[in-house]
Amino acid sequence: VWVESQTWGDQYCLRRDERHSGRLCAKHMIALGYRELVWIGHPGGIPGFERQGYSGDARQAGVYAQAYGAGVPVRRFDIAYDDHETWRRTPE
Repeated sequence: VWVESQTWGDQYCLRRDERHSGRLCAKHMIALGYRELVWIGHPGGIPGFERQGYSGDARQAGVYAQAYGAGVPVRRFDIAYDDHETWRRTPE
């Protein structure tokens, strides 16, 4: 059995339900009274890959679906993996 969030095999492969995790997180934040959410992502994706990994894509989809269903906007803020670049681009 292969347990991995970045790959998907036709057989013997388990995945966490990352979309549901994102929905639960957004639902909880909205229940706490937040009226805007911020999704922090990384535009270049994981070093060595062309895009963000499966788990990030699915979590993001869950957050957006739950928030938009509740009428709560989500603002995206992208960060870099490089520490110096992240700090340079991150507002106070």
